[in-house]
This record gives sequence, C-alpha cells and structure tokens, in this order.
Amino acid sequence: MKILTMILIGFVAWYVLQVVADWKIFSKAGKPGILAFIPIVNIFTEYSICWSSVMGVVYLICVGVTSYVNGVQEPSSTLTMISGAAGIAAFVLHVMQSIKLAKSFGKGVGYGIFLIILGPLARVILGLGDSEYIGQY
Repeated sequence: MKILTMILIGFVAWYVLQVVADWKIFSKAGKPGILAFIPIVNIFTEYSICWSSVMGVVYLICVGVTSYVNGVQEPSSTLTMISGAAGIAAFVLHVMQSIKLAKSFGKGVGYGIFLIILGPLARVILGLGDSEYIGQY
C-alpha cells in the first residue's frame, strides 16, 4: 500500500508539473494559462498557438476513432483499417504540431523531435525556460 501511495503522489506531482509548464507556454503565447487545467480544451489551445484549432479537432477525432475501434469486442477488417489509418493520421499530426510548436518559440526541428520523444521534459524546458513566443508557424 505504501508503494502505491508513493506512485500516486509521483503521478500527481508529475501532472502538476506538466500543467504548470503548459500554463507558462499558454501565457507566453497570450492565452489564458488556466486553460492548461481543462482536458481537451488544452489540446485545442496548444494547436491554436502553433497551428490551428481546427487541426486540434482533426487530431482529437483521429484519436477518438482509434480508441473507439480498439474498444470494440470483435472489430471487422474495415474498422481495423480505419483505426489504423486514424492512428497513423494522429501520429503524423502530432509530429507536425510538435515541430510547429518548437518553431513558434524560436526553436528548430531538433527541438520538435525532442518534444516528440521526451515531450513532458521538453514542455517543462519550453514553458519554464527563457523561450519567447514568436507566433504561429
């Protein structure tokens, strides 16, 4: 029970750190930082900072389709293909959004790859560091 409590405290602390980092990223971009606390809205906000909130909707639809089909007991081959295509599309959108987010803060493609591979750490550095928002890329 003690280990489970420590793990739970660790997850909560990590979540708070991520929200603080997103709050700072949003604030640097002129958006209300409080939006970092609201699930789904934080995704739209992030996409609107570096790309377009419409692309955030497309991303969430792709993730939703993939999640739904993966939850179906015995999906047909057509549903499986749709789920695969939606998963690939979500990944491609995530990669593009990460690179655009990096460039929106004056960073290069390398930092975008850092956001893809070690996103939480890269967000903390981006939000709490001295990077400045230069606009949508």
